[in-house]
Amino acid sequence: MTADSLPDGGSFTPVEGVNDPEAISGHGSLHLIYHANNDDGSPAGEAVLKVKSPSSGAFTLTDSNGGIVRAYLRADDSGNPIQNADGTYDLIVDPEAVGQTELHLTQEANGAYLPSHFVYDITVDPAPDIPPAPKLDKQVVNLTHPDGPTQPGDLLAYQVMASNEREGSVWEDALVTDQLPACLTLAADKPVHLTNNNTLAPFSGELTQVAAAADAPASGQYSVATAANGQQTLKFFMGDIIASTEQTPQSATVAFICRVNDDAPGQVLDNIATSPEAPASPESPNTPIAGPATPSGKPGEKVSPADPKKDDLALAKSFKNLTHPDATGVQVGDKVAYSCTFTNNGAANSSLLFAAVSDPLPSGLTFIPGTLQLTDAAGATHQVPDSAYHADSHTIALSLGSLPGGTSATLTFQCQVNPEALEQPLANQAYGTGTLPSDLPAEKPDPSNPDDPSDPDDPTNPTDPDDPSSPSDPTKPQVPEEPGLPVDPALFDEPLASSAPVEPDSVIPADATSKDMAITKEAANLSHTDATYEGDIIRYTLTAKALTPGAGWMEVVLRDQLPQGLDYVAGSAHLRDQGGTLYAPTDAIFDPATRTLAVYGGHLWGGHDLELTFEARVNHEGVGADIGNVAYLGGHKPSQWKENQPSDGDDPDKPNNPNSRGPKPGDPASGSELWDEFASSNLVIQSSVAYPVGADVTQGGAVLPAPDGKTVAPAGKVAIPKTGDESLLPGIIGLAVAALLGSGVVLQRRRS
Repeated sequence: MTADSLPDGGSFTPVEGVNDPEAISGHGSLHLIYHANNDDGSPAGEAVLKVKSPSSGAFTLTDSNGGIVRAYLRADDSGNPIQNADGTYDLIVDPEAVGQTELHLTQEANGAYLPSHFVYDITVDPAPDIPPAPKLDKQVVNLTHPDGPTQPGDLLAYQVMASNEREGSVWEDALVTDQLPACLTLAADKPVHLTNNNTLAPFSGELTQVAAAADAPASGQYSVATAANGQQTLKFFMGDIIASTEQTPQSATVAFICRVNDDAPGQVLDNIATSPEAPASPESPNTPIAGPATPSGKPGEKVSPADPKKDDLALAKSFKNLTHPDATGVQVGDKVAYSCTFTNNGAANSSLLFAAVSDPLPSGLTFIPGTLQLTDAAGATHQVPDSAYHADSHTIALSLGSLPGGTSATLTFQCQVNPEALEQPLANQAYGTGTLPSDLPAEKPDPSNPDDPSDPDDPTNPTDPDDPSSPSDPTKPQVPEEPGLPVDPALFDEPLASSAPVEPDSVIPADATSKDMAITKEAANLSHTDATYEGDIIRYTLTAKALTPGAGWMEVVLRDQLPQGLDYVAGSAHLRDQGGTLYAPTDAIFDPATRTLAVYGGHLWGGHDLELTFEARVNHEGVGADIGNVAYLGGHKPSQWKENQPSDGDDPDKPNNPNSRGPKPGDPASGSELWDEFASSNLVIQSSVAYPVGADVTQGGAVLPAPDGKTVAPAGKVAIPKTGDESLLPGIIGLAVAALLGSGVVLQRRRS
């Protein structure tokens, strides 16, 4: 094979078997320069190679890299290769693109002729008079959060692709400059890799960093220049870049990784690559630019804050009694102020987005409208609408805005203590929630029209399904971005933070007047049902009630002074307090000297009652006398109530706890000083006069002598006589002697 004609700049170099006319194989090297077609479309740079073969066997022509040349054997109208008179065939090679390829011409065996195989190494160089058309493209992927927002510490993988869009040209020694945004730093521990698939001078491997200097980096190198403000400028040597063909893409791609700086939140991620050194042409007069590239694909994307750790989120709650500022407890009717402070103790670059606080109020508190006030993380004060109080769930729930690291938002509001506080625990706690930045969906542009205002991912579009301020958004956190707006209490099922329970040391009722309290007294004859006789046992029932919800007295005392005709029966007293607890007071509650029974009944407030029962025996002085008497109820006004010293085991750190200090229900309430105190404060009421059956003197009744002339003491009943009264002592001594001697003396009680 020989070269018959070559275009300007072309050359053919035989390698082997070319000059041997009998050779059945050959290898040659053809070097061409790209020529654009003539004005009439005819080829301008064809080369004609002569292939000599006496055989008429069929030819097969293959190309290892399609698109670089168009090669064919000259043929007749029927497509059959034409054999010249000298026994040669014309192989036409027309360069169509810059690059390298390998042609293989094979002729099948025919008759006495063996098969032959000829190989042509073809190189097409760019035309020196055709300027390149440089182009840059840039892409970035967030390796740390591929589907989420970009945050401090994230690794971003960049690719800058340099290409040449003009056939037959070369972009020589291409340099690409990338000035990183201030929020990024090149990851020095990650390699920088270049792939240039130029078939004339391919390169694939890591680039070596060189110092930034006046000279640009050379082949296999890149440089990093750092400005005084820390912003970095990268330069990459990309090599020669030729135009692509349909079969063979030709470009150079540099890949590098950047790390998002710690102080990056709020900074723009837009990143642009340029090539100021790229040659210009009339068709491409401007410097090629790629970008701005962002992980979301949206220009102007900003770095999101870092996630605060769950332990960095703290919620504190406190209360203050506004009605009684010095009190550690509360009284029904008091106004109390609550404060809830939600704090992000995390790093300065962290933030809790769409933060919110919730406070489910106990039933004993009534929210006071107009008192909701919020101080947000920026220090701005907001008057919160009353709609942030959800009456159906008795819960306050509202938005706080964002909580950057090291900031707090504080909610204050007021409540009034209502009667329910006496029945139900008044302890309550607040809850905080919000959205971690990494939980927000990544923004993605509309690939068909990213600037369309109807873009469904446009956060300025109120119908945006990914807009967290759109109430119809199924993926949003359902918390307004603006602070001080109502939110759904159901959002706090899994809070990020909660306060410790807050409760007053004690809850006491409102001050009751004597009209708010009542006492009744009933007398039941346990011995006879028809009349009352000497020796009968009378059971008295004293019932004290608080009539007004939430009002009452503290440490009430039940008092009953027995007339001369009645003797208290030892061990007969039983007390039920307002909570239903039963007590068996000792006989110390009765003072024989004054014939007065006085016992503490505990506290008593609206909706409750307590009951004291005791028994008395009608003595001889009662016959024909008036044994009717009344009971009294006295107590302390809660606002003036002062506890006694704590009993053993009580907590001295809670001085206002009504359940831990002072006398207990069933304790004796002896002494006149206490009763005088009650009386002077108008805190004493009395019952109506109580008579046993048939003994009401106002109705003509009277106590009758014993039916058989004898006084019979029921079994187990021992009356305590008045001081100095010896009339009952022989009976008491006789009972003791009978018990010792086993006598037949029987004391029996006749009951109704």
